Amino acid sequence: MRRLGLIFLFLAIMTGVSVQAQKQTVGIKPRQPQKITIQDDKNKGYMVFDLVTGAYQCYLCEYQYAFSGTGSVKLNGCQATFSVVEKGYTMTAYANICEQTAQCFIEIRMLPAPGSEIGQVQEILSDSNLRDSVATCITKEPPPPPVEWGDVILQNDVDGSFLLISPSTGAFKFVHCEDGNSLSGVGKVTREGSWLSFEVFTAEYRVLSSVNLSEKFGKADIEVFAPIDGMKPMQESISDNNLSDNVMSCGPKK
Repeated sequence: MRRLGLIFLFLAIMTGVSVQAQKQTVGIKPRQPQKITIQDDKNKGYMVFDLVTGAYQCYLCEYQYAFSGTGSVKLNGCQATFSVVEKGYTMTAYANICEQTAQCFIEIRMLPAPGSEIGQVQEILSDSNLRDSVATCITKEPPPPPVEWGDVILQNDVDGSFLLISPSTGAFKFVHCEDGNSLSGVGKVTREGSWLSFEVFTAEYRVLSSVNLSEKFGKADIEVFAPIDGMKPMQESISDNNLSDNVMSCGPKK
């Protein structure tokens, strides 16, 4: 009887394991295809490929020519590499999934076109932002114009005290209108997008500034610890909501 009981216990355990395995199998979801769309920034064309299956389609807008098929995909960290070699053409694409940029190199030996036959064609599709890419021949939105980094003036609205910064050299000049004294030197300029940051620390003074050149506003803190060049110890904070109306002269801003 004891042996028979052990047999039944073994069968029960095995049945439970089988049921649990079936539940886990049912719960597994199939891997969804992931596609990369490369749309040339200058409207030369687009190319789409599947990271899982290698299926692709490509369209050259200038020639109104499309081709598709299945290629090879290799993944290495953030880098996805696609390649295909066919009788009439070869194509290689590199996509950086982390940075969302890509390039596609296409070489076609004979490209048929409506009513004519075009010889060898080489195209490079360059995509600086995969996030806004679509499979169409519409030109992507041009990037915003670069911010001009000319001299920057921050000015106090009340008495006109101002800080002049030269982004190209780091040179600065601060004029304290309350007593007419000034301070000058060279600091460190950091640029990031539309933002300009400036800083300088010495034993006698410190100057900190942050400016948004696109929105035309900024702020600065100037502190003198010890007398220097006729300037006594002082503190000045400048909060400037409109850089466009600043001038290098003392007096209330108009």
